[in-house]
Amino acid sequence: MENNYINIIRLFDHCNIDVERLPIETNRALKIIKSEFAASPNGLLTIGDYVYTMQGVVKLFEQPNFEQIIIWEKEIYENEYLIQFLENKSGQFINGLLDTISKELVDKGIIKKTGRGMLDNK
Repeated sequence: MENNYINIIRLFDHCNIDVERLPIETNRALKIIKSEFAASPNGLLTIGDYVYTMQGVVKLFEQPNFEQIIIWEKEIYENEYLIQFLENKSGQFINGLLDTISKELVDKGIIKKTGRGMLDNK
């Protein structure tokens, strides 16, 4: 199963990176995480059913609002129902929603479906 969203706090917990006290020592945290990836035979970190890529993690660290993202991620991670929804069902939900909207627009003649997955307004 491919996930659209994977919470970063699980990875921080796995690497024993304390996110309770902000600001996080980003250089130290990134060094720890990179060493975890380096020790992985395939360059991926699997924690439970979730797979992290170094590129995705580094990209998060580079965000100008990194500290705020960590605060949001902690809030999400602490809400069992929200984390389950986001990590396990978000792709299905979004795809289902888009399919429903697409079908409605085609049925109303607002857009015309001209190919597999392709929409054309001509």
